[in-house]
Amino acid sequence: MDLNRPPTISKDNEKRVKILSEVFETEQKYVKYLETLLERFIKPLKSLRLATQQEISQVFCNIDEIYLGKQI
Repeated sequence: MDLNRPPTISKDNEKRVKILSEVFETEQKYVKYLETLLERFIKPLKSLRLATQQEISQVFCNIDEIYLGKQI
């Protein structure tokens, strides 16, 4: 047994790793988009009072909760 040689990965495991990596990257991008939505749209709407809290809630529903849940 050659200890310097890395273990071989089966094609199925290689596919799994690739799929998991893609899911992880997609989730990271999604969280970034949520953050942008909050910082660039929702917070200014609230702070400048361009919309009521009810209007913001109707348009953006649970964005705050979704963002907080996705950060973990």
